[in-house]
Amino acid sequence: MQKLIIILGICICGTANAQSPYLSVNVKLDSALTASIQYKIEMRICKPVNGSEVNDYFSNEESSIAFKALKDSDITCGEYIDNYEQKYNSYTFYYASQVFAWEKIIVWKITNASSRDWKKPMYIILPVKIKSFITRIEIKDIGFQTGKVIWLDEKGVTSKNGRQIIELKLRGRKGTDIESCTLKKILD
Repeated sequence: MQKLIIILGICICGTANAQSPYLSVNVKLDSALTASIQYKIEMRICKPVNGSEVNDYFSNEESSIAFKALKDSDITCGEYIDNYEQKYNSYTFYYASQVFAWEKIIVWKITNASSRDWKKPMYIILPVKIKSFITRIEIKDIGFQTGKVIWLDEKGVTSKNGRQIIELKLRGRKGTDIESCTLKKILD
């Protein structure tokens, strides 16, 4: 019986250590503005070169990094992830993976794919400031603005079980010109 308890204890500890951080993202364009227009949504994950050390994955501390003050040389980025689908004349981007989102800068690139003329894409930038083992991001009601950047500074909320939830509606939110963005490297 004692051996069974020891084995059970080892299995429980192994299962607890085998858990992975998780990021889920759901981005939706405003369905009232996207009818009969095709858009393409892509996402990339960037991070500061000198990020904070992670001692406790489960605390909900806030990052001390001033993300807007970073320079291009202070950031590394992955490639754009292309994963979009059309649903009822509204475009949705969904992503879910084992990513520890704290101090990551998430960038969405939205392109008008139905225009014969080349139009500048729109970008949405969201730095994840609150440490959380599980982060869920939902951004909806996005109106396409060619050549604009929307920098989101919201932190989100932490649920009772320690998960971070960032839910934003961007209807009517105006972007700034791409040229005014100081972090050109994270855009392209």
